[in-house]
Amino acid sequence: MLISHVDLRVRDRSRAEAFYGPLLQMLDATPRRGDEWTSFAVPAERGVHWLGFIEDGAITPNATRVAFVAPSRELLNRIAERLPQLGALGIEGPDTSEGYYAVFFEDPDGNRLEVMCASEG
Repeated sequence: MLISHVDLRVRDRSRAEAFYGPLLQMLDATPRRGDEWTSFAVPAERGVHWLGFIEDGAITPNATRVAFVAPSRELLNRIAERLPQLGALGIEGPDTSEGYYAVFFEDPDGNRLEVMCASEG
């Protein structure tokens, strides 16, 4: 394992919860909420322990991208279909332009994201 967690900044925590909640629950992540933070955790054997965020009205999105792993192309396709309803921006794919199956998009704050699947099925 290379990464323990990812800690994002978002402008509006409630809006981010509405976006990330359904997306990450489709990937079997469990939500947790503290006084100033929200996180979504997966079992440690799956790599990243958790993705979380706190509110910061001064964030400026950049070219950094966070990629989530879907266990199948079927699930990735279901996620891709749901992205517009969640408020994702700049949706591209799914496609195999990077040598694996992926969909690229941004959260409502412009943070760059990806869901990828390296499997053939």
